[in-house]
Amino acid sequence: MNSSEKLANVLQLVTGYNGTEAPGEPPTMTDNVTRYELDAKVAAIETRMDSKIDRIVESNARIETGMTSLKNTVIVTGITAALAIVFGVAAFNATLLGNMTASFESGKNTAEAIAKSSEERMNSAAPVGVGWNDGLGNKR
Repeated sequence: MNSSEKLANVLQLVTGYNGTEAPGEPPTMTDNVTRYELDAKVAAIETRMDSKIDRIVESNARIETGMTSLKNTVIVTGITAALAIVFGVAAFNATLLGNMTASFESGKNTAEAIAKSSEERMNSAAPVGVGWNDGLGNKR
């Protein structure tokens, strides 16, 4: 039996079609396959399936390794983002507190300057009957 006949036998086994019946008719087997041929075909199929399964297992292992790396990256990124937010809020609060303190000190210094200016003005006020300056250079 040559290789084309063996291939025809395998196709007949798999599909049930021997090429002689009309479409729609039930398949018939006219040539019997020996036990050795069937065992060889099953062994060949089993070998191919084993190699495919091995490739799938290797691919799965690579994916799991990549997922572990991705998991670590996500965790580190999350922690970094949380720390950036905490430090950003702390910096904003420190800046706001510094500005509020500076504003308070400015107001305090302004109040002291006004009080001092008023006191100096009261102390340097001209006696009654003497002309005074209106601040524009006009004496009265």
